[in-house]
Amino acid sequence: MIQKASLNISNKNLAHVSNIFKTIYKKNGNVLKSHVLQDENKYIVNLKAEYSNKYRYPPVLTNPLVTPLPYKKVFNKHCRTYPKKRNEYPFYLSFKLNDTTGIIHKTLDNVNDINLDLYEMRSFVELAPVCGTRLFTLSMYGAVPNYYKYDLQNRVNILQKEFGNDVLLKPL
Repeated sequence: MIQKASLNISNKNLAHVSNIFKTIYKKNGNVLKSHVLQDENKYIVNLKAEYSNKYRYPPVLTNPLVTPLPYKKVFNKHCRTYPKKRNEYPFYLSFKLNDTTGIIHKTLDNVNDINLDLYEMRSFVELAPVCGTRLFTLSMYGAVPNYYKYDLQNRVNILQKEFGNDVLLKPL
């Protein structure tokens, strides 16, 4: 069953965003499309997920910091301007690879403890044109303090080893 949700996370802590995707993964769900936007001191998460019929709404509402919003089509909205702060390394990270469960929360968990300031993240699943294999695409815009720049590169290398070489990291 495919379900859509818009969620407001009233804390600018990336661990709460990661837990939403981890909870869906643990309930044998698959995120087909997602969009995470930073809005002042909170995150807004829009997602489209498929999982078993026994869950009527994404099973992530046990956290008091997560509240449902009316579903909005903000998938086409872009943050467009990203704040450039002194002593920060702004970056763009992208994947395009075979769909594997848990990619989103594993990526967020991997970079969570290096003070990542996530501006925007998008993901979607599409079928390959010839063979029909599910392909996963993720793009992330964010920044880390300059002293975590090389740590970020090391963590991206770990992701490359786990998911394959189609991982791109470049400065904004």
